[in-house]
Amino acid sequence: FKRAESSASLIEARARGMLCRNVVRCRIRAATSIQSATRAWMVHTAYIFARLASTMIQSRWRCTVRRQSFLRTKGRILKLQALVRCYLAICRRKRATSSAILIERSARHMLYRKKLRAQGLGASAALIQSQVRTWKAQKSFAATSAAASMIQSQWRGVAQLRD
Repeated sequence: FKRAESSASLIEARARGMLCRNVVRCRIRAATSIQSATRAWMVHTAYIFARLASTMIQSRWRCTVRRQSFLRTKGRILKLQALVRCYLAICRRKRATSSAILIERSARHMLYRKKLRAQGLGASAALIQSQVRTWKAQKSFAATSAAASMIQSQWRGVAQLRD
């Protein structure tokens, strides 16, 4: 009986050991499964953050490149506008100057005709000489003025290039 009792207790001990080992194996499998899921979630989260970070970096870079391109284009447009405004101002000044010259010439001719009528035809030679001297002086002044304008415009062109 003792032997049967010791055999029974040995079987019971072995059965309890096997049940305990099965429970431990089950818990180990559950812990491994939880750890694996946690690691997968952490890797997935890190991947999402890395992808978002790279997307943000790419977006900022594209924005920077587009802004630089916009600023270059804007600078070129402003330069072109300034050149056009300068050209138009020169054209307006030439028009105004030529109009003033025309008015002055008309006034001089009118005064000349009045003077001729008042003097009569007796002083014609002196008047013609006076007019020739005036014409020569005007022609010399016009040539000097044109040369000065040319020098000034050339100098302004050099000064604009320096700016």
